[in-house]
Amino acid sequence: MNLVHINGKDGDYYPIDFRIYDRESDGKTKNNHFLEMLIRAVADKRIKAKTVLFDSWYGSADNLKVIH
Repeated sequence: MNLVHINGKDGDYYPIDFRIYDRESDGKTKNNHFLEMLIRAVADKRIKAKTVLFDSWYGSADNLKVIH
């Protein structure tokens, strides 16, 4: 899984975080990883985004509440 920041003007992008999804080894769902990466990007890395784009797989109610 990848979390990427795009500045929207120059088309430049850079990776913020990545994870290897392996529920058998860590017990985390894709939604768990998504939330952890998003929260870390905002809290630790101070990323400010006007828009968050993601695959519909991550469209759980909990994820949407955190984004809102």
